[in-house]
Formats: sequence, C-alpha cells, structure tokens
Amino acid sequence: MFSYNRLKRYTFQLEAKNLSDIEKTKRDLKELGLSDEDIDYVYMPSSHRKGFYLEKKSSSMKAAGVGAVFGLIWGLLAMFFWEFDIQFKFENFMLMGWLANLIFLPLGAMTITALLGLIMGNSSHYYEIRYGTNDSKSQSHVLFAVNVSPENKHKVENMLKQNLPRSYFLNDHKFESEIGIR
Repeated sequence: MFSYNRLKRYTFQLEAKNLSDIEKTKRDLKELGLSDEDIDYVYMPSSHRKGFYLEKKSSSMKAAGVGAVFGLIWGLLAMFFWEFDIQFKFENFMLMGWLANLIFLPLGAMTITALLGLIMGNSSHYYEIRYGTNDSKSQSHVLFAVNVSPENKHKVENMLKQNLPRSYFLNDHKFESEIGIR
C-alpha cells in the first residue's frame, strides 16, 4: 500500500512477524538507491517499554450498526408501502393493525440486518495504531515503513510485492497520521 503525503513522498507500510524478510528487503531497497533515511522501523513495544503497536480489531460492530440502520429504514418503508395484517395476542391484550406494524416491521428488520452485519463483519479485520506498553505476547509485530520519492514509487512497489507476501501490506491510513512518518 502506498499513500501520497504533503512532502511529495510515498510511504509503503508493512507488517512482519520476524526481521529476516525485512532485512532482505532493506538490502534490496539499498540496491535500488534508497538510503537509511528512507527506511524506517517502528518496533513492537514490550510490557516495560512504550512504543507504537498494531491492535487488530474486528469490523463486526460497525457492520452490525450499519445493518441495524439499514433494517430500520427498510422496516419503515415496508410499513408504509405494504399492508401486513400483523396481530399479536398476549393473554387479554391484543395488538393489531398500524401499531403492530410499527413495532414489528422495523424491529424485525433491524434485528435481521444487524445479525447479518455482525456475521459478515466478523470475517474482516482492520488495524489501529496504538502507543503505550503492550502486555499481549501474541502481538509480536514489527512495523516497517519505506519512504520513497515519486520517481522511485513504481520500482519500489514492484520490488516489495515480489519480496514480501501480500498479507504484509497494511490497509490502514491511520499509521501515517498518528505516527507522523515523514
């Protein structure tokens, strides 16, 4: 992934679980003419050392919220444009007609679409950059950023794609704004 920033430089952001791929990539980048100033590392903090780290988050709650709003709109439209004869009887209490439609159509649609959003959103993840100490042993990420001039952008992008697995590229624009890479 690359993004264009104010200083007319492209930033490639990557993540890796070990340093061996990064060291090889760093050597290859130097062969392309990049200097040490063009290559930044942000190491994972430990439980006693502050630093930047990636926090993996699920998109399920966002998707459920979007689904609920969509369901509410769909339910209200259904209530006004289609006639449903909904009747609800509970002991001596009878709920029917317009009031039953108002309660059951939007709520039912909201529930169904929110559940669908929850299920679909659970399969997608995104990363947030955090600063502080990290007590989790599972998050052993190393962040690796490559800053290049516009002339070298395509050359570096192709080289990175050939040398690193596709999953190493981060799709997270917050990295640039929160850490402030040059």
